[in-house]
Amino acid sequence: MTAAALRKDADCARAQACALPQERWLPLERAAEAAVCGGKAVNLGRLVNAGFSVPEAVVITVPALHDFLQATGLDEEVARLEKQAGESFDGLQALEQSVRSLFAQRALPSATRELLGCVRAALRFSGPIAVRSSAVGEDAGEASYAGLLDSVLDVDPATGLQAALLQVWASRWSARAAAYAHTHGKALGGIAVIVQRQLDARYAGVLFTRSPDGKRADEMLCEYCTGLAERLVAGAIVPARLRIDRASFEYVRDDALPGAEQPSREQIEALAAAALAAEWIFGAPQDIEWAFDRAGRLWLVQSRPITVEVPRPVQVEASRPGRRRIVWSNANVNENFPAPISPLLYSVVAPGYSAYFTHLGRAFGIARGRLDAMAADLRAIVGVHAARLYYSLTAIHSVLRQVPLGERLVAWFDDFTGASAPQSGARGEGFVRSLRDGFELAWIGARTAWQYAGIGRRIARFEQRVDAFSARSAPQLLESLDFAGLRDLLRGFMQIRLERWTDAALCDAAAMVCYGALKAAVAHAVPERDPASLHNDLLKGLTGLKSAEPVNALWALAHAVRNDVDLSTLFAAEPAARIVECIETDSRYAGFRQQFRDYLEHWGFRCSGELMLTVPSFQERPEALLEIVRSYARESDASPQSRLSRQRIERAAATRRLLAQASRRRYWRWLPWPNRATVVPPLIAATHAAIALRERARLKQALLYNRLRRLALEIGTRLTRVGTLADRDDVFFLTVSELDELMSGCAMFPGETARLVALRRAAHARFDALSPPDTFVAEEGQYPSFAGAHATAAEASARLHGTSVCGGVATGRARVLTEVSQTRELTAGDILITRQTDPGWAPAFVHIGALVLERGGMLSHGAILAREYGIPTIVGIAGATGCIADGASVRVDADHGDVHVLA
Repeated sequence: MTAAALRKDADCARAQACALPQERWLPLERAAEAAVCGGKAVNLGRLVNAGFSVPEAVVITVPALHDFLQATGLDEEVARLEKQAGESFDGLQALEQSVRSLFAQRALPSATRELLGCVRAALRFSGPIAVRSSAVGEDAGEASYAGLLDSVLDVDPATGLQAALLQVWASRWSARAAAYAHTHGKALGGIAVIVQRQLDARYAGVLFTRSPDGKRADEMLCEYCTGLAERLVAGAIVPARLRIDRASFEYVRDDALPGAEQPSREQIEALAAAALAAEWIFGAPQDIEWAFDRAGRLWLVQSRPITVEVPRPVQVEASRPGRRRIVWSNANVNENFPAPISPLLYSVVAPGYSAYFTHLGRAFGIARGRLDAMAADLRAIVGVHAARLYYSLTAIHSVLRQVPLGERLVAWFDDFTGASAPQSGARGEGFVRSLRDGFELAWIGARTAWQYAGIGRRIARFEQRVDAFSARSAPQLLESLDFAGLRDLLRGFMQIRLERWTDAALCDAAAMVCYGALKAAVAHAVPERDPASLHNDLLKGLTGLKSAEPVNALWALAHAVRNDVDLSTLFAAEPAARIVECIETDSRYAGFRQQFRDYLEHWGFRCSGELMLTVPSFQERPEALLEIVRSYARESDASPQSRLSRQRIERAAATRRLLAQASRRRYWRWLPWPNRATVVPPLIAATHAAIALRERARLKQALLYNRLRRLALEIGTRLTRVGTLADRDDVFFLTVSELDELMSGCAMFPGETARLVALRRAAHARFDALSPPDTFVAEEGQYPSFAGAHATAAEASARLHGTSVCGGVATGRARVLTEVSQTRELTAGDILITRQTDPGWAPAFVHIGALVLERGGMLSHGAILAREYGIPTIVGIAGATGCIADGASVRVDADHGDVHVLA
């Protein structure tokens, strides 16, 4: 590529980067455009955002080199030298020497000096750095340029960064890179530079997720050495070698390191699992550079497609049992089930999810043949690993891809849940392959329209069904029932969950599809601005959300406390347990007592972990609710309703801006109508309505599961009385079918129940101590041990990046909380940092200035409430609760998805 072409490439990169606050440098996690950051940085950025451990880095973007050339006058001089060099290798060597000499001798422009200052300030770690190339076209599937551009190690950021940067820039004109480009017919574009923390590696190497030597199709090939892998990559040493089976992770050593010290089995298995997960992320076999540091932590340093033809398994191997690999993710499902789940809960949710998708397919008119083809995947929609519930994204994507518009549904599902899941599994074929398929598509369209024509009536029917069951299973009625009566209630719950859930499921599907369709419409209507930010603004301040009603009711309780001298004194002086006692016995608090009882009856089942079964609700622990009322009573700010009103005004303004821009964009250039604005208003209205309906369904779901908890506890009490269980809470360690058999008198080993529970309790306690990954890949039927997956403190980072779900900027004190009971410690303006939120966290949203979540999607509960109250919110920042210290000063830039740790 000539200097003129390089200038054009830089201009293109500048156009793509112009919306960014720092277009000449970016944190690695924001490296998304290859034309701006190069292929290597983009690949590493994807790994960071998928939760892999990648050394912290900053990317100096493509336009920075063009600025340097232009400011120094080297652009014209380099162009002249390129013309003189021709295509001979001698000429290319002379060009390289001349360019390197010019770069080293020319004085550094002020803009480049300022850039280096910004980069040094952004590096919030001590020790040496590595300065590495990331060119446009490098690490591509067609040509990798592996090792042909410079990397500089052991750089002191204070004294050596300038020389290292110039060396890497100059390598863009190296003779070896030019010869490679000529051979492969793939010229390099502009060059970005990665400035990265250098690891103190104990072992390092490269791993090919499919062996490139052609010996076997079902193995990975790993080469490694002690220390950093640069000598290995450069071919300066003979490495140790492993061949790792892709299915079992069993391995053989072709060559070993000198001496007795070798990576452990656990390390090799962890490396193999991470490599296959990266292969899945990128959708192709990968050449991965990795390292284990002195503490034994695995780091991925680079990932690029294997550029040689790799062997593929023959068809007979692909069809053998056990060959399939499953992508497991707890995205979205962790919002409902944030902790290790019990056997009782799993016996409800596993068949529940299968029935959910099956009945939804029937409701939409999916052909019986398609549903039969999905049967195996439908039975395996969720699974449990280390007692945590995970989606099988492989199964879900496989199911969705077998229906019309399947690829679009996959993308919407991932956006809806927050799953990091590009291309898991094989793509489906086109959905209209015959006249029969065309008729099926028309039938699905008609059935779907019919279902949603009466969606309001359907959700009302679901609410009535749950309310009727709630009345029959009210806690005060359970004591009067015998075992048969309790068993029948348990069966009644399962009937609703497995056979009568479709009306609620339709609301979920509507929210997902409407949200995705609106997002696509906004992107087409206003392509020149950030569509995600505008899309989120359209969902601020929604009216009629059931999730907001408990917050308003709590505010009313707090208002009553603030305006009553006796209550104010009581709440200021006494602990919550004493306040409960006084409210119930003192006539002075009769009015508040009734108001408080009304809240508990109507909303007291809504709490953090409300679907976990093992978590008591506010109805069982009213003192916990009073702590929230106490914290509200200390606040003198405007009520949630006034804050909501402001967000409605902003939403209306955003809607007007969108319609004004969309009205200028036609669907067909030769017709004045319809324009893009035609479809936007009904899509906005449909999305608002779908979200509101989904929140109604979630409210009744919480009520239903609360009734199941109280029913289970009553059954546990009865089984404890007759000696079957040692404690009533042991009931959560039995399944629904086991409880049914015990109460029906047909259990096979009733006398062994207590021992079975003890065994399960012990295993559950071991799992509780683990911290398994949010996403991993495992062989079908394989259960990873997660050995060593104990929670560890993450390293601090000056800047963290995630997905913005509600824009805005806020600076304040970080409060890193792990459970909703800690929200009483929040004060106005605090930045809430936590793993995920569920409806029980809603009261905290009145206090906070911003919200940062490790997990969640665009329609997670936290995202919906954040938009309702206009709280700057970022989701999907893996490890945020470990990276950000409680009490630190942070700046949340939700317009760009960045969290800055200030102190």
